[in-house]
Amino acid sequence: MADNATILATLQSRFTSGIERSDIYRDDASVTIAPEQLLDVARFARQEASLSFDLLLDVTAVDYLGQQARFEVVHHLYSTKHHHRLRLKTRVLEKEPIVDSVVPVWVGANWLERETFDMYGVRFRGHPDLRRIYMYEEFQGHPLRKDYPKERRQPLIGPGSPQGNYQPAIPEIPGLTHVEGLLGAELMRVQLGPSHPATHGTVRILLDLDGETIVNADVQVGYLHRGFEKECESGFYYQAIPYTDRLNYSSAILCNVGYCMAVEKLFGAEVPPRCQFIRVIGGEIARIADHLLCVGATALELNAFTPFLYALQARELIWDLVNAMCGARVTSNFVRIGGVSADLPAGFADQCRAAFKRLLELVEDTEGLLLENPIFRARMEGVGVMSAERLIEYGVTGPLLRAAGVDLDLRRAQPYLVYDQLDFDVPLGTQGDNMDRFLVRLAEMRQSVRIVEQCLKMIPDGPIDIDDPALRFPGKGRVYGRMEELINQFKLVTEGQKPPPGEVYVGTESANGEIGYFLVSDGTGKPYKCRARTPSFSNTQPLAELVRGRLLADMVPTFDMINMIGGECDR
Repeated sequence: MADNATILATLQSRFTSGIERSDIYRDDASVTIAPEQLLDVARFARQEASLSFDLLLDVTAVDYLGQQARFEVVHHLYSTKHHHRLRLKTRVLEKEPIVDSVVPVWVGANWLERETFDMYGVRFRGHPDLRRIYMYEEFQGHPLRKDYPKERRQPLIGPGSPQGNYQPAIPEIPGLTHVEGLLGAELMRVQLGPSHPATHGTVRILLDLDGETIVNADVQVGYLHRGFEKECESGFYYQAIPYTDRLNYSSAILCNVGYCMAVEKLFGAEVPPRCQFIRVIGGEIARIADHLLCVGATALELNAFTPFLYALQARELIWDLVNAMCGARVTSNFVRIGGVSADLPAGFADQCRAAFKRLLELVEDTEGLLLENPIFRARMEGVGVMSAERLIEYGVTGPLLRAAGVDLDLRRAQPYLVYDQLDFDVPLGTQGDNMDRFLVRLAEMRQSVRIVEQCLKMIPDGPIDIDDPALRFPGKGRVYGRMEELINQFKLVTEGQKPPPGEVYVGTESANGEIGYFLVSDGTGKPYKCRARTPSFSNTQPLAELVRGRLLADMVPTFDMINMIGGECDR
């Protein structure tokens, strides 16, 4: 792995005039490049052997309202070979917010650039399909611009159409030329969703079928978009934590952890060892709950009802553990900036051991019932296959990528908290089909149990919070008895934590892959920019390619194994 200084030096030596600025802040390397150099720098960053930035994690923008070069387009890159990161930034003018598309370099930029266009109005020259992706086509404006009012309401009608009489045009599938089916028959257009029992979420999938064979598909997300970024930027840093809960309501603690670590990185702070262990324990318990729902829902939607009940019974045991930790079961609001909401309760270790014993029995029963069923195997094996190289091009991470044999788990590749002190395996597949994805999730649950059991043995005594009145809220007992603590509480509630100006990115391993938070601080108590890079968004993008040429019935297990979480995908 090249260090940040070497990465920047390599780019500067190749592009002597194209690099406008390079910077290392909080151990993050970033370069600002001229817009006309973006495509060349992107190609070089991917192809240069010492860099090998083959994974485009995210594309977003920052609106610096009032500046001539108003918008800063940001690309977050990662190397699966060297495990280093880079942030590419390009400033564009308000009157002509145009940059080159990097889809020719990373196909996964397709949806990411569409989102940036939709939210900020930045156009990408050469993009193959620059439609809105979250907002409907008649939406006026770009909601993440700083001058777009959060309270603005718009009717769901087309411009100039009488209220209530607007009929949207039948959408076309991009890139689909006229194709005739068997014996010259016309293709049949089928619409799955936005509400459909086989999608267990709000997503619309348009399919063109030749009989039961999928000729092409268009996956349309955004039906659960609720303005995560706008809401987070409207409140103080600590007020965003409940919003992170709702990114992935199946494993909320993992979403909390990454966000609070990003804010702590802005401050240059590190939480005490006991807190780090508690965060790992909570996160791994949440990972188990997420995988159980994915496995159980897949079984149910392939008409295997009993394994679904086993998985839900096991998940109830996990929810009991989460409830014991923080008093909530689903949207936990457990992690705090600078600590956690509470220490582990008395007897928690014994409760975990009892729950894990029964959990592993239920997982084994679920696995046995499904893997010994020839119908389940036929529906899963060899279905939804995609090569590791193609998955990386799409920006896919997590169990989907590991099922194709790529050993990329941030807990091992770039350890954080106390993962470098723990002994665990990273389960990998070989075929990259739905069966491998299913087996990887089963194996990861067992590894999570192993991790938690080690943490319970190794966890040290000590505080669970940073002792810093500028960062962490004081305990209620101290607030009620000491004037200084009351003042600290009052200032944090009314003004928020105020990190120094700067920007950071923190990526952690969630149940579905890398969840990353990109924060920009202007020195006030509210984040100037709060971006969540969510795995479900990038993981869902290749769905159309995964099912092309397969039978309609294959859509169900393939979508299930992607495990798209609406709040995580749509933000």
